[in-house]
Amino acid sequence: MTKTNPLKIFSLALKALLAATICLLLASCSISDSSKSFSDSSSSICTSSSGDEISEEDKQSYMNEIMLFTDSMVHTQISSVDFMRGISRIAERYKITNWEFLKETYIAIGKGLKHAGVKKEEIDSLKILQDMTGPRTAMKSYIIEGYDS
Repeated sequence: MTKTNPLKIFSLALKALLAATICLLLASCSISDSSKSFSDSSSSICTSSSGDEISEEDKQSYMNEIMLFTDSMVHTQISSVDFMRGISRIAERYKITNWEFLKETYIAIGKGLKHAGVKKEEIDSLKILQDMTGPRTAMKSYIIEGYDS
């Protein structure tokens, strides 16, 4: 008889609950799709919508939320558009308007991928990331940096 680890069961149930909650939020919100142009530049300074640098504590909380969101979403059928919407909503809570250009966003995604058990060699083939990063090699390198940290 195999003994089941209750902590592992709790962890999986919590991930499933988080994923379901996020999917419901994404489904219930109506956001117009708009094309954004991305540059291959990034900033390592998190700034709020008012232009002020956010505190180190808020930056760490933001990164932790992005990591957990990535962890909970990577094995679902979420589209890249909905994945980016989810990240955008997290960034909004921290009044971050330039998340697409923040090194911290991609480092946190990399940490979330590792936490979710994604193999490093599978990262390039993840559809949600291909659409998000496109050919921007700097963003991909930040994801790997986060994965390796």
